[in-house]
Amino acid sequence: QETHMFTGSIMENIRFGRPDASDDDVYQAARLARADEFIHDLDDGYETVIDGGGSDLSQGQLQLLSIARAMIADKPVMILDEATSSIDTRTERLVQAGMDNLLAGRTSFVIAHRLSTIVNSDLIIVLDHGRVLEAGNHDQLLAKQGYYYELYTGKTLPRLEFDAVRGDINAIKEATIDLDGTPLKVAVANSTGAAKELIQRIKAGDASYAFVEVMA
Repeated sequence: QETHMFTGSIMENIRFGRPDASDDDVYQAARLARADEFIHDLDDGYETVIDGGGSDLSQGQLQLLSIARAMIADKPVMILDEATSSIDTRTERLVQAGMDNLLAGRTSFVIAHRLSTIVNSDLIIVLDHGRVLEAGNHDQLLAKQGYYYELYTGKTLPRLEFDAVRGDINAIKEATIDLDGTPLKVAVANSTGAAKELIQRIKAGDASYAFVEVMA
């Protein structure tokens, strides 16, 4: 989420990822990270000295330098935590291009709220307060039309209100809702016991639902 630079030249800051890297290695890492262009626009290029807080550069430029530093380190596993959270959408496209180069051919764990960062992932896990809600790749999760679908499209799928079964023990509420003109049969259960009963109904072929919500 935050980039960390130290007082020194841009060359030194990138080389921090691998101290024995040659100048050519640094140039190559910067090109792959899409940082080379803005570096050349600076008066002193790679020898430009920045302060430890990085106040001389924009947040997007700092992110690109961080990607270049990670690129030159060339580790087999990368962990990115909200790597594009502090930049605008226009800058994000440039940073994303650098990240795509960084992540190619290596195992990566990407933590993100901006879904553009993870759409190309082999496996996306949707978490809510530490609970796994969904898992799959981008296309699979969109097809499920669940929480990931809502996050990605900005559309809120209709849900039954918990008040419909509040106060009842092991209650199940069924309803038919309209989704863009298509009627969908749904159910909500207010307890683990009710959820188990729903599962039994489905397994026995006594009921079929477009989706089921459990509010235990």
